[in-house]
Amino acid sequence: MPNLLLEVVEMLGQTIAKVVPITIALALVFSVLTHFWACNRAAPWWRKRELVTELLDVRRMIEPGLAARAAKNATAEELAHMAAILERH
Repeated sequence: MPNLLLEVVEMLGQTIAKVVPITIALALVFSVLTHFWACNRAAPWWRKRELVTELLDVRRMIEPGLAARAAKNATAEELAHMAAILERH
């Protein structure tokens, strides 16, 4: 068991070591492109108050389907646990 954990941690570290430099390079490229050739001159997306509302709307669209799929694939024990949570709230 400890060997498996070490292998998983090692593979995770290798994956991160490969992905992080590419991610940083792309972030720099797109930051420069956005600075010089921004498509939308309005406030950046992270400064828009409507963003929270839009994210919640997307969540409301996606969550019911995900919950239905999870319930369909759940074991009897997991369904009982979910029912107990719903009864408390």
